[in-house]
Amino acid sequence: MSLLFAELGLEVHLYDPSQATINSLLKTAEDTGLGGMLKSEKDYEALCNSLRSPKVSFFSLPHGNVGDKTVDSLLPYLKEGDIILDASNEHYQSTVTAKNWHR
Repeated sequence: MSLLFAELGLEVHLYDPSQATINSLLKTAEDTGLGGMLKSEKDYEALCNSLRSPKVSFFSLPHGNVGDKTVDSLLPYLKEGDIILDASNEHYQSTVTAKNWHR
């Protein structure tokens, strides 16, 4: 998904707890001429600080607690008007109702 956004001309800021995943993605981006479009950040705070407001956070993760943990990790660094697009494989009402993230 990150590479697709980069192909469309969007600068993409990334964070993943797995440095191997980031390294693989950055190598693929470099090999396809998109290396300058992807920026790796060291943690969620750095990720959020690297973005202008309103921030748009987009992710697609397996259903379950991985998505919940990701949103919980982002929330301290987001403000009213920032947007989270959760394209994970989970019914949206399960996430929104359970966590009361909509504000």
